[in-house]
Amino acid sequence: MSKLVRRLIVLYVDRDNDVGERLGVPTPIIGRGNVLKVATEYILRYPDDSDANAMFGAIQLYDTLISTFGLITWR
Repeated sequence: MSKLVRRLIVLYVDRDNDVGERLGVPTPIIGRGNVLKVATEYILRYPDDSDANAMFGAIQLYDTLISTFGLITWR
C-alpha cells in the first residue's frame, strides 16, 4: 500500500549560465536551501543582475506554493 506522493518543482532557467560561470558552482542547482545560498552569494557580488531577482522570485514562488498546497515526500 503506498501513500499519495505530491512533489513540487519550480524551475528557473539561467539560459546563459552566468550564475554557474561567475560563481563557479555546478548547475543545475537543486533544492531550496542550495538555491538560497547561491542566490545570496550572487546578489552580494552582482546586485544589479536580474538573475539574482529571478532566483529569489523562484524561492518565493516555491514557498507560496508549499504553504498553499503542502508537500508530502514520504511513501
